[in-house]
Amino acid sequence: HVHWLGKLSCTLQDPCPLVFQTLLPARPCQNDGHCPGQEKCCSFAGGSACAPPIITNPACPNTDGKIGPCVELCSSDFDCPAGEICCSNGCGRMCISTEKPGSCSPPWMFSWCYNSCLRDSDCSENQKCCPTFWGLFCQEPYNPAI
Repeated sequence: HVHWLGKLSCTLQDPCPLVFQTLLPARPCQNDGHCPGQEKCCSFAGGSACAPPIITNPACPNTDGKIGPCVELCSSDFDCPAGEICCSNGCGRMCISTEKPGSCSPPWMFSWCYNSCLRDSDCSENQKCCPTFWGLFCQEPYNPAI
């Protein structure tokens, strides 16, 4: 038997999931201290219960002073298509692209054998995370001469 808990509303920076599905009845709570580990005491339509918090991806843009649509279109990166992550828009959550404009140059030799990045958002400013023959490395977007 699957138990579903749904929220009536959410607040800005709310770490609680919009919907929480569990195989066992959720543990009732009055505050975070009643919950095990990192779980949070979240208010759902059926009452308050312990639930795992939504962790904000550090690659998400800063939403200070910005408010987007107050809808929960995702609750984790797994809800998003490839190349997108689940981020707060200032009120709700939505999938956004982590790809920066431009393209990578053809793979090139690099003396170190490791990844200095995993996605464009790991790189500073307009740099992109690009493949080399020995891993991934941040570099300026490729602009071939025309």
